[in-house]
Amino acid sequence: MNVKIPRNISILLLILILVITFLAVYSISLETQKSLKEGVQEKLISVATVMASQVDGDEFAQIKTGEEDTPRFVRIRDQLRHARQMTPDIRYMYTMRKNGDVVEFVVDSDYGYDPLSAKIGDVYNDAEPELILGFLSPTANRDFTTGKWGAVLSGFSPIRDRSGNVVGIVGVDIDSAVVMAGLNRANLVVFIIGILAMIAVMVGILGLENRRAEYDRKIGESEKKFKDFVELLPQTIFETDEMGIITSTNRIALETFGITNEELQTGINCMEMLVPGDREVAGIFFAALLRGEKPGGIEYTAQRKDGSTFPVIVYADTIVHDGRPAGIRGVLLDITDRKRTEEELECRVRERTEQLAASVLKLETEITNRKQVESELSRANEELSAAYEELMATEQALRDGIREVNKSQQALEQARKKLNLLNTLTFQDISSAVFTLSGYLWLIRADLVGETQKKHLEKSELLTKKIVGSLQFAKNYQEMGIHEPRWQNVSHVFIMAISHLPPLEMSRKIRVNNLEIYADPLLENAFLTIIDNVLKHAGVVKELILRYEETEGGLTLIIEDDGVGIPEDEKEKIFERSFGKNTGLGLFLCREILSITGITIQETGEPGKGARFEITVSEGFYRFTGTR
Repeated sequence: MNVKIPRNISILLLILILVITFLAVYSISLETQKSLKEGVQEKLISVATVMASQVDGDEFAQIKTGEEDTPRFVRIRDQLRHARQMTPDIRYMYTMRKNGDVVEFVVDSDYGYDPLSAKIGDVYNDAEPELILGFLSPTANRDFTTGKWGAVLSGFSPIRDRSGNVVGIVGVDIDSAVVMAGLNRANLVVFIIGILAMIAVMVGILGLENRRAEYDRKIGESEKKFKDFVELLPQTIFETDEMGIITSTNRIALETFGITNEELQTGINCMEMLVPGDREVAGIFFAALLRGEKPGGIEYTAQRKDGSTFPVIVYADTIVHDGRPAGIRGVLLDITDRKRTEEELECRVRERTEQLAASVLKLETEITNRKQVESELSRANEELSAAYEELMATEQALRDGIREVNKSQQALEQARKKLNLLNTLTFQDISSAVFTLSGYLWLIRADLVGETQKKHLEKSELLTKKIVGSLQFAKNYQEMGIHEPRWQNVSHVFIMAISHLPPLEMSRKIRVNNLEIYADPLLENAFLTIIDNVLKHAGVVKELILRYEETEGGLTLIIEDDGVGIPEDEKEKIFERSFGKNTGLGLFLCREILSITGITIQETGEPGKGARFEITVSEGFYRFTGTR
């Protein structure tokens, strides 16, 4: 006998089946969306972590506002941009740092390519909590954030220097459209399956499973892209479980340590990759990571399968699953070349130091010899004077005396030439040695860590600069008057002098058309000294004027500004050799250069209203070559 199910019960069963199907489909859709979103977040964290390990933290920390065109900025930007191009789903990649409580951009991978890209120092307002947590450990936003760059889902990872200190973060953004496309497809599937469930619940379930399989395939493809990106990196990337067993690594790691994938599958502990003497320290490092601490980069001696060793530095972070540590993820950098370079640099510094000491000893010997020559010349002059007085009695004695004097003058001239040559060679040797010493002091600064060492190095650099200044003064003073004076265009020489200085923000008025003066070739140095004096001591200067006034006895060349001026009691002192803090060329040398052709200089400005230098040129020592 057939049992007939009432219509109401059939409807209720159909509704119940539809509700159960809908709830099942909806639950599956939510799970798929959650898995898709978690997969994207994990990918963002992984990409950010890898890129943070690639950025040189010490170099990153030195970037300052306005340094977008420096090599270190361009190098980091190109690293980020290349990584972003290798992962097409990533829309933005950038770095940030904290300035007090303010978060600001540093290097944007789109800088120079996109007008909306951030510059160094641009403030990121309303920083989300996950971004702030990114300065402590890798993290990702739970929800999309919306700004002038659109709606994005972001991942962050800290950038550390050699000491393990966090100096910034790497941020990686994926466009909401990429994620929402998957989410929208999931919602569309739920809607379609809900309609199809009215026709056939099983067909709907089958369609949903097919969609889920498609999502898994896409997630797998995305994971494959990330793995392919890791395979391209030239450093060893690895992951372990909580017991230290290596669970995954890249191709370069296998090549570096001489192991195979089959050997890796048997279970290799990461401690086996280090020499026995470093394993205890590495164990402490591993335990600290599992406790959530951030020890930073630590140097070890790695050991290959064949027993050979090489120095490395390891940066690692904790892998967290379901709120508990599940292992570590890190990068291992081979620092063999760096160690070799450090040793070579240390050896070269010792060699150069010994060479400098030898040069100083040689210089002292040459100075002693020069003093002996000067003493001998002085005695020769005394002897000549005595001989001249004795030979005054007779004509023959006078002629003999004249011949002796001529010989002595020739010897004196020859000695003067030799002394000039000795001075030139001495200046060159000292300048070369100081230049070399400055270079090595600069190289040493890059590797110094201690504050005391830095202070000693700064004092050494100040002494080196002082030696260079003294040599330059002596060289310029020695060159004065060696070459014959010549006619020089005042406007051209003045412009050439300004060109040696940083760009001037003041307005310049040059009113000396076609004026030439007869002066020593070092006239340009004289003008340079005057303008440098204005920049250093005149305070805020808005206008600088160069003009002339003709007088009865000649012409007065006037250089004046609208700065603070010079006090009355210092108007003559500024031309003294040792006046002021700076004892380089100074206005003393400026006056000496001008005096070679009888040109005088004095300061006549009114204190508080600006400086005014009057350069007086006598008649016959200036001319006009065209229209005034």
